This record gives sequence, C-alpha cells and structure tokens, in this order.
Amino acid sequence: MMSSALAPPFFIFLHIEKTAGTTLHKALQSTLKGYQIVKQHVGPLGSDPDLYYSSAQLTSWLQKAPYLNALGGHGLRIFANYESIGRPIHYATFLREPTARYLSHYYFQKELHHLPWTLESYLEERRFHNVMCQRICGKASAKEAIQLLHEKNVFVGITEHFQDSLPKLIAHLQRNGMHALNPWIPDAKNVREKRGQTSSNEQENALSQEIQSANQEDEKLYQHFLQGMSSSGFPSKPATLCHRARRQINRIQRLHFRRLD
Repeated sequence: MMSSALAPPFFIFLHIEKTAGTTLHKALQSTLKGYQIVKQHVGPLGSDPDLYYSSAQLTSWLQKAPYLNALGGHGLRIFANYESIGRPIHYATFLREPTARYLSHYYFQKELHHLPWTLESYLEERRFHNVMCQRICGKASAKEAIQLLHEKNVFVGITEHFQDSLPKLIAHLQRNGMHALNPWIPDAKNVREKRGQTSSNEQENALSQEIQSANQEDEKLYQHFLQGMSSSGFPSKPATLCHRARRQINRIQRLHFRRLD
C-alpha cells in the first residue's frame, strides 16, 4: 500500500440534512474532479445516526473505483476512521441556524414524504434532536462535536453565509493539495413558495421553547463556529441574498431556499 504521506488526498463532505448540501453537491461536482455523491439510503429517511458508511466500505469502493477523489452524502461520518484507507482525509460540513434547520427538516418530511406527523409528534422523535451534533460526533454533545471538528481540521461552513463559505472551502481544499477549480456559486431562492405551505405560525410560536430545548446542543455548536467565522472575515449579518430570503415567523426566524437541502 502506498504511504499515506505520498498518497493523494481524499475529500469527504458530511451533508447534514437541510444545511444547503444539495446545492453544495452541485458546486463541488463542477469544482472537484472525481467527486461522487453517495445516495444510498442508510436509515429511515437517512436519519438514524447509528447507520453510516464504514471505513471498510470506503476501502472497497476505492478498490473498485480508484479514480474517486471525493465523496459527499448523508451517510458519511467524520468519526468513522476513514483515515484507515491510507490517504490523507480532508473533511467539510455546513451548519445552519438550528431552529431553522429543525423546522425545515420537519416540513420537508411532512410535505415531500407525506408523513402524518404534527410538530408535537415530531418533537417526540428524539433522533431528530440535535441532529448536527449527532451527525458529527455520534452524540448530542456540542462539546464533543466541536472537539472532533477541531482535531480533524474540518472546514465548517455556515448556510446563512453560503456565498462566502463556498470560496473559503475551495481555498481550504487547494491549500491541502486538492485540485479544486474556481467554484460555481449558485443563487439561493425561496423553495416553499411552490409547496403546500402547511406551516403554522401559531403552532411554531407556541412550541418555540420545546424546539429550542430539542436543539440546544446544536445551538452551542452553531454559535461556536458562527462566532469563529465572523471573527475571521464573515460579515456580521447574513449575506444580502440570503437575508432577503429570510422570513420572520413571530419570534422564530426560518430560512427557506431553493435546492439548499
């Protein structure tokens, strides 16, 4: 086996649900040669944190498709020891304001998968609590998620700052030996204008404390990286394009984008 010091680098994008991953996939396909989207289902609606692709599976894929240089998808994990494949691994993921991400995930499953949930019954499904932390470290722990992201030098983008995050990601990859072209930066648009509009302002407002409680670890995680990104060059407010797409629902702010899934 080639020494990991000599082996070409490999990129893995952890696509956390409803954090702009679908749009980022399209950008990365136009930017990175050999980028492959992993679409195989790994759990109910891709939402079981205990089911993910192992390092053994990744090794098997590379034996069959040695041209692969990068993978992205819901079923990948930063804690899965992919370094065992013998190539330097560079990770990235995106975070989104937790209440907005949580509600977007709920409406996506209700409207597109037609699940007979109410917001109350969705709140009872603990596997949907603190999803960002669970996808990153396998636990609903902001402390452990933050530690792992720093230990592995993971690039963390912010969905609300997508237009700024994407070029920074490409620069990060280039610094780490990945042949990445200048990125295609997509437009962000409101996606729910053509959907069923099943949202309830009163219901969301009445359950706002429960929603925040269900995502309090994600909030700590998000604020940690949002503050860090702001201090390193992000504007203090979301990018203008995203800001225009933002809609105030009483005291809950929610962002809806076209293809920012």
